[in-house]
Amino acid sequence: MSERRHEPRGHLARYAAWQFRDYVIEKGIGTLLVAVLGGYLSLMLLRETLQQRGVVPQDVYDLMLAQLVSNLVFVGALFATNGIVSDDRKNGYFRFYFAKPVSMTAFYLQKYLLAFAGFMMVTVLLVPGWMHFFHQPAPAPALYLAVASGFVLYTG
Repeated sequence: MSERRHEPRGHLARYAAWQFRDYVIEKGIGTLLVAVLGGYLSLMLLRETLQQRGVVPQDVYDLMLAQLVSNLVFVGALFATNGIVSDDRKNGYFRFYFAKPVSMTAFYLQKYLLAFAGFMMVTVLLVPGWMHFFHQPAPAPALYLAVASGFVLYTG
């Protein structure tokens, strides 16, 4: 009979709530504020165009939405993934995290996936709001797929 030593597990899922909370507090609120301010500036530009021309063509709305979404992907992805590993090292948290037998790769992959989920939540909150302010119909689901793809391509 072979002796198998039972090693305790680190229970990676227990860290998920804390990792998501850290994303929301440290990065999610900043992403939301920057994106809201970007949308506000675009809305002011749109109002200026409306006052000058009297009517705004559909291509201007489309261009403005494309610019807002591309900026959201760039800035949001940068905010979400900036310091995923280095912040823990800088603050000294890695000593506590890895005192239990947790795979570093799995831990940081989970942190990345939670940052992606938080980023997508910010996107789902913002884009319909922008569309409402621009008096446009709700965005197509393909837009969210494009945002998700942009996030993965930019941060992957």
